[in-house]
Amino acid sequence: MDCELPTMNGFEATAEIRKLETSDRKRIPIIALTAHAVEGYRELCLESGMDDYLTKPIPEARLFDILRTHKVSKSARRKNPQESEERTGDHGVVPGQPS
Repeated sequence: MDCELPTMNGFEATAEIRKLETSDRKRIPIIALTAHAVEGYRELCLESGMDDYLTKPIPEARLFDILRTHKVSKSARRKNPQESEERTGDHGVVPGQPS
């Protein structure tokens, strides 16, 4: 989750996603993505409902560690990133749409 989204920041978006989750659904892992590598920002992200925290630039090994930690399976990863870009106009994911 990009913490600095222009229309709705990552904290607001996370809150909205958490409101939509129900007890019969698996929790959606939300990983903070930010350039703010300052003391206390990780805690702020976690307290807001995000599950983990990455700072830019992201080392490839750290990204894969995070994906393993949150058990993001190969089947859950995008098969065609360009298709997603066409749906969203960027590199985001449309909620409720297959990714």
